[in-house]
Amino acid sequence: AGFDAVVGNPPYVNSKYLDESQKQYLEGAYSSTTGRWDTYLPMTEKAIELAAGSVSYIEPSMFFRREYGEGLREYISGSDSSVREIIDFSDLAVFESATNYVCIITIDKSDQNKEFAVRIPESTEGFASSREINSKYHLMNSELGSDPWEIIPADVVEIIEAVPSHFIELSEVTDSITE
Repeated sequence: AGFDAVVGNPPYVNSKYLDESQKQYLEGAYSSTTGRWDTYLPMTEKAIELAAGSVSYIEPSMFFRREYGEGLREYISGSDSSVREIIDFSDLAVFESATNYVCIITIDKSDQNKEFAVRIPESTEGFASSREINSKYHLMNSELGSDPWEIIPADVVEIIEAVPSHFIELSEVTDSITE
């Protein structure tokens, strides 16, 4: 039982703007309400709970790496669901009146995907019809957990890992800094 598909754009409201009874209810009912959470987190959890098939939401992508997203990351990775696709709009202004780093995340309840696609569109214009993609890469669901999700291409990970962990400190090469 459940919906074949849940599609939406949940509200993005910081929990500090909720009245205390709403906040207490959501914190008691949903494991995704960790840290300084936002309402889209429990809304996503509820959508996954209600779905028998897929959930596809356009929502902030910051939960991938921020502390407050730990509960939702854990819920998604620990549930009987898997990520099918992430369309990352982080570099594009999707909503004219707001500065948000958003994505479309599609989660499957019926299929346990081993890997999923991450797509980065060139623009928001004509995206839905043309599906023009600036970049595409694949990640593994098995790599997702409650820790921040590394939603970055493998070639970028290689570059980051190649950077030495210890750099010479400025104090080692100069006695002072002036303007």
